[in-house]
Amino acid sequence: MLNVYFNILLAVIPVYLFIVIGYVLRRIAWLTREADTSLLRLQVNLLYPALIFTFIAGNPALRNPSTLIWPPLVGFVGIIAGFAISYLIGMAFRLRVGKGLRTFAFTCGIQNYGFMAIPLSLSLYRDDVTTGILLVHNTGIEVAVWTIGILLLSGTINRDSWKRVFNAPLIALLLGLAVNFTSGADVLPTPLISIAKAIGVGIDGLGDCAIPLALLLIGASVHDLFEEKEMRWQPNVLTGACVARLMIIPAVMLLAAWALPMSIELKRVVVVQSAMPAAMFPIVLARHYSGEPRVAVQSVVITTLLSFLTLPLWVMIGQSLIGG
Repeated sequence: MLNVYFNILLAVIPVYLFIVIGYVLRRIAWLTREADTSLLRLQVNLLYPALIFTFIAGNPALRNPSTLIWPPLVGFVGIIAGFAISYLIGMAFRLRVGKGLRTFAFTCGIQNYGFMAIPLSLSLYRDDVTTGILLVHNTGIEVAVWTIGILLLSGTINRDSWKRVFNAPLIALLLGLAVNFTSGADVLPTPLISIAKAIGVGIDGLGDCAIPLALLLIGASVHDLFEEKEMRWQPNVLTGACVARLMIIPAVMLLAAWALPMSIELKRVVVVQSAMPAAMFPIVLARHYSGEPRVAVQSVVITTLLSFLTLPLWVMIGQSLIGG
């Protein structure tokens, strides 16, 4: 069993290595804060959509309509369950509405479902099917975050939140599915097929840049979190975040993966997602929607650091439960 743990740890190390490099680059001012806005815009609007299109288009597993229903539904319900669990744990650790409870539940309820989960999935399973299912699964998470999540964080219904769901990554996913269901090359004249293949090579190259850049930016963000001025670290927030995000939520997600009638690929996706630390984007949203950013920062920092140890453990347990 110890060998299995270390094999999974070896698969995880490259992900954290890129994060450490990003941290160092920020520390020595090679990756500046002034560059973040343009790099994030490039990441969200071009590189990540290219990555999504690469894994979705031509993926035979995603031509089955059932694969387009279960994964996003599981993603949506999983995040809602994460919000509920985190809310209850936050209350148990003496957090209250107006004192960080909503922000705590929102932050700990959302795992780092994209740029940490994708490279880990690729490293562990090395197949386009599982990663394609993961990307479809993430659309359900996006819907949950921008609807129920924003309602939880702000305490009010925000009609503009729906607009955030219809973004470049979703458009890339829909285009990829359209190529899949029309069998792409079967409906195109030969000259257009050649052009499409040439474009596809370019898209593959752009997609390959998405994950390294994202991990570098995560590392830079971790550095910024440590540099937050006037940060007062709260033991109840730190402990509660570990209990919620690194203990209770993973256990519930793995139980669901074991018990529910899912494909093996979707079970693998749930296993990977269960082991993730809290996502970083909720820090930005907490600031925008009048939450408690300090609570979000503490939850992200502690779960990201400790996940280096807990992530391989939960993946190992999950793989034993689902049989692969």
